[in-house]
Amino acid sequence: MLCVGRCFLIVGLGLLSGCGTKPELAVVQGQVHFRGQPLNGGVIVFVPDTERGPPGNLALSELTAEGRFELKTKGQPGCRPGWHRISIASGTTASELPAKYRDPLLSGQEMEVKPGVINRCVIRLD
Repeated sequence: MLCVGRCFLIVGLGLLSGCGTKPELAVVQGQVHFRGQPLNGGVIVFVPDTERGPPGNLALSELTAEGRFELKTKGQPGCRPGWHRISIASGTTASELPAKYRDPLLSGQEMEVKPGVINRCVIRLD
């Protein structure tokens, strides 16, 4: 009987220690267009929307010359599931891209990242 009690204690402690584990990250891939053309370089940042969910770490990616990206969080591939506001800063066309897109509260860009699937995100900016 003592062995069974210890087993339950060990399993219970294992479950409790799991409460502090990191949430699983979901894959987010996409492309950013500006005025009909892929945005040539820059950075995209997904900021957890605390009005629709818990706070969390930022997910970000550099944009390729074709405007493509794949998000990472703290260097790990993926993004925490949930709603995010999006900010974008341009590399080579910084003077053309309106400043509002650098602010996740003003950009007008948002996305719900869903767990367990590859999330595709195509952003078209004016």
